[in-house]
Amino acid sequence: MELMLKQLPQLLDRHERLEGLNLFLETLAHAFTGAVFWIISSIELPEPKSLRFMIESTFLSALIAIVVDIDHFIAAGSLSIKAAQSLPERPFLHWSGCLVVLAVVLLVGSSIIQHHWFAAPCLGRQTVDGGWITLVAWSSHQLRDSLRRGLWLWPPPRFLLSPPGHIHTPPLPLLLTYPLALATVLTLLHIAPLKLLDCATFSSYFSFREKIKVSIV
Repeated sequence: MELMLKQLPQLLDRHERLEGLNLFLETLAHAFTGAVFWIISSIELPEPKSLRFMIESTFLSALIAIVVDIDHFIAAGSLSIKAAQSLPERPFLHWSGCLVVLAVVLLVGSSIIQHHWFAAPCLGRQTVDGGWITLVAWSSHQLRDSLRRGLWLWPPPRFLLSPPGHIHTPPLPLLLTYPLALATVLTLLHIAPLKLLDCATFSSYFSFREKIKVSIV
């Protein structure tokens, strides 16, 4: 799929009417990659995993993998697709340091919840659990982009964009990048205490909100 999409823009760019198709396929590819990353990562989740949870969490991972590109529009200060695609540098959510910071926060948060199980609010547990889904989806997006542009390593964003001359890797090879990335994610999930992840579904979140409303009334 990636090899096909790598050649496709060169063909579609020759026809202005097909530019929208190229954008749609890129978005679809990000969603697909995010979903696959999460399905594979779920190997490290505690059993039993309900079908409902897997469907909802996989959909959420695919959605987050798409939403990451909202930073293009924020950095451009416009809803124009052309402006978003014409940025001089990379937008802020594409800095790999964001993933490192999020991973550390989630490991610390998971550890706190594990040691203060009964004192941790349900919403707090769901937030940390949802953060792991976000990390997997966000990683899939950055790694897919790295196949063409490499990973932006340093320095951090400046004025919503990567500074000129920022340090980055060369474009990464597909057959090496995805397996290593998934191995890293699986290791993090193995280290983190995730026995409550089955609570991090949309249905349980909304039922929790309904309980709050009832108690207030």
